[in-house]
Amino acid sequence: MIKSNDLFRMLTCGAKFSSKNKPPPPKRKLDVALKPLPPMPEFQVRIKKEKTEDDNQPDEGTINETPSNFKDVEVKSEDSSSDVDEHLGSAPEPREEKKIKLMSPEKLERYMRSRMNWLRNINNIRLKKTRNTHNAPDPVETFDQLTTRYSVSGQLVSNILACYSKPTPVQMQAIPVLLEGSSLHACAPTGSGKTAAFLIPILHHLKKPLKCGFRALVICPTRELAMQTQREALRLGDGLNLRTHVIRKIDDSRKSDYSFSSGRFYDILVTTPNRICYLLAQNPPRIDLSNIQWIVVDEADKLFEDSKNSFREQLETVLSACNNPSKTMAFFSATQTREVNQWVAGNVPHRVRFSIGAINGATDLVEQKLLFTGNEAGKLLAFREMVSQGLNPPVLVFVQSKDRAQQLFTELIYDGLNVDVIHADRTQQERDNVVRAFREGKIWILICTELMSRGVDFKGINLVVNYDFPPSTISYVHRIGRTGRAGRPGKAVTYFTKEDTTNLKSIAQLIKQAGGEVPEYMLQLKNGSKQKCEKLARKAPKRATIRTLPAFELALLKRKKKLAAMKMVKHCHEESLNNMEVAQGALLGLVVDDRLEITNCFPFPKSDETIDEEEYQLNMMRRLRHVNVDHFHVGWYQSADVGNFLSNTLLESQYHYQTSIEESVVVVYDTQKSARGFLTLKAYRLTPQAIAMYKERDFTPEALRNLKVGYENLFIEIPIVIKNSALCNIMMSELTEQVPEEEGTHFLDLGTASVLENHLRCMMERVDELNHEATKFNKYQQAAIRQEQEKHRMLAKNAQENAARIAKGETAVPEDEINKLFRPIPVPTRLNPMIVSGQINTYAQHISQFCSQSLAKLYMTQALQNAKDNKQ
Repeated sequence: MIKSNDLFRMLTCGAKFSSKNKPPPPKRKLDVALKPLPPMPEFQVRIKKEKTEDDNQPDEGTINETPSNFKDVEVKSEDSSSDVDEHLGSAPEPREEKKIKLMSPEKLERYMRSRMNWLRNINNIRLKKTRNTHNAPDPVETFDQLTTRYSVSGQLVSNILACYSKPTPVQMQAIPVLLEGSSLHACAPTGSGKTAAFLIPILHHLKKPLKCGFRALVICPTRELAMQTQREALRLGDGLNLRTHVIRKIDDSRKSDYSFSSGRFYDILVTTPNRICYLLAQNPPRIDLSNIQWIVVDEADKLFEDSKNSFREQLETVLSACNNPSKTMAFFSATQTREVNQWVAGNVPHRVRFSIGAINGATDLVEQKLLFTGNEAGKLLAFREMVSQGLNPPVLVFVQSKDRAQQLFTELIYDGLNVDVIHADRTQQERDNVVRAFREGKIWILICTELMSRGVDFKGINLVVNYDFPPSTISYVHRIGRTGRAGRPGKAVTYFTKEDTTNLKSIAQLIKQAGGEVPEYMLQLKNGSKQKCEKLARKAPKRATIRTLPAFELALLKRKKKLAAMKMVKHCHEESLNNMEVAQGALLGLVVDDRLEITNCFPFPKSDETIDEEEYQLNMMRRLRHVNVDHFHVGWYQSADVGNFLSNTLLESQYHYQTSIEESVVVVYDTQKSARGFLTLKAYRLTPQAIAMYKERDFTPEALRNLKVGYENLFIEIPIVIKNSALCNIMMSELTEQVPEEEGTHFLDLGTASVLENHLRCMMERVDELNHEATKFNKYQQAAIRQEQEKHRMLAKNAQENAARIAKGETAVPEDEINKLFRPIPVPTRLNPMIVSGQINTYAQHISQFCSQSLAKLYMTQALQNAKDNKQ
């Protein structure tokens, strides 16, 4: 029988035992799991001295003042244990109850520092420390701490709590920095509450309204964002009586005067840089920024971007006008670029800089999807398929240009959807109406360009569709940032074709980092070259027109052109014979290469008919579209009476057409002149000077002189080529053969007296009207001269009286009181005289033409008569 020792030696033959392969002792398990750091209780540290012989004498190093909001605690030792250890759990075996050991001031300071770092880490607040940056203050955890730490008024805190339950990460760090008066450069995701982060410190520091001009300036890239910031300032500043203003009009010199002499005082100015530059460039400047204490640049990366839409030069002009040496500057954006970082580092070196989360990253609250559509036609099919499956409005659709926005709007409006479009070419009133209707839910789908991707906050956007692929990752982040705001989830769909591979990999990586799913092949694509990316960011790629009909049907329609000119002529003659009214209608067609092909038309309803004109036009275009007829609205036509088509109504209508449909024209047909054998069918477009005149709505002599606008350059005439189908040409040639030849002596009829008489009568009426306009302008000049003379007389009298008052030691009367007595006389518009002058010029040309033709007929008749006499 083998003994146990022998058996052990046999089993462990060759094994060596040492301290290296000795198994470690079992660890003692804790009953409870690790807990996060608890909130720090409010207590007071008081160092208690032991009594010595010198206790009766005061010590120079003794701290006598203690805050009143702490509890009395005695520090009895500096043992290594702390309150943090009490939260790690207790051992399973029983132990003696220990006495609570308190922190020393040094440990308390280290604990508070570690707690603030822990707070920044869990909220992804990342401080950027450089040699010149200031130390960032501790973030705030609740809005109530603003009262205890910075003495923020209770009214402001209650307004904040009515809007926000707790501060967002960017507000936790940005508000303390600005409350302490330090400059700031912050980067935070879209929808994270950046607007309130800079408005709260501004409202606290301004405290109450003062009559010293603007004290805070907020610069935004778009007017829509400026108006949104104003609404937020009014909501947070309720009850503080601080006045926030947005510059809306700059063409009215009286309403756009913000100098000290104007008597208009506001506290906070929210506007775009171009409007301020325009007011600063006036002589004298219409705005004073010398008292600006706060400058906030919102969406800083857009304002500093290196492209044709950059505001860098305008921004430098505005900042140089804010010459207050004690001003505080803050830069906010959802993305960071190298241009912004370099400019801020060079001009604001002593600042606090931080970011929230990953820089230039997409928010994880948005469900992102990339959808391949093959080509441009597939995008429209994919969008209509999405609508048919059910769409949860409101929806934002982004395209790359205003032309494509109008094309997509033209397609979707016929599908019965509540859709509208907004871009830079629309007037301020139109843009405001569209934004208001979209906020109120009257519009379900809003088609827009990059204009709406910066900072504008629409409540509850459920879906963002990138119809055209974003030109850069920064543009993508801002676009999808319109949804998933303030903690609410959202969805974003991005269409791409085989031509959109330059930035496809970088955007796919963003989606992957945000937790989305992307195909593996996208992550393995090659990165686009730097030159291609820069070119794409500067200029949008050329894309096919957004349209429903395929190419072969479009070619078929070109071969089957309708007699649009004949339909137009027939309608104008019918209205002229029956009612002697102006005939108007819509022109339909297509833009092919560099020409506009008008292939169809239909008349507008008469004014006495009880139907909606807009609904009538939409129904007509829907029906034409269903029968495969060109349905794109490309302009309108109007009849004229002996060349008298130039009017204020025609100019106004063509301005609206040309600003909404860029390629639109107006075709004018003169019925009376054509009936006398002179076919008068002409197409016109407004000149750039005329469009600028109507956009500014300033028809004063000075404005027209600056724009160099006259009746001779209001319109550009577009040449017209009338093409008929082959069948129509054959029919006309057959009719020519069947019509018997007649002697053409009736063409020498000299009965032109009625034509000349009508032209002369019309021209005399226009001359009388022009004389009446000249009389009105002369009266205005005389009244202005009399007012100026009276003003100088009263100023001279006031100067003498002030000299006497000063000699007596009395207060002088300011000149502003006299200036208020003389309000500027409104300048009469010069648009009507310019139109009348154009009509007189047209009549004069027609009279000259008829006279030259009559003289030619007279000489021809004389020659024929002489030849006849010679034969006899």
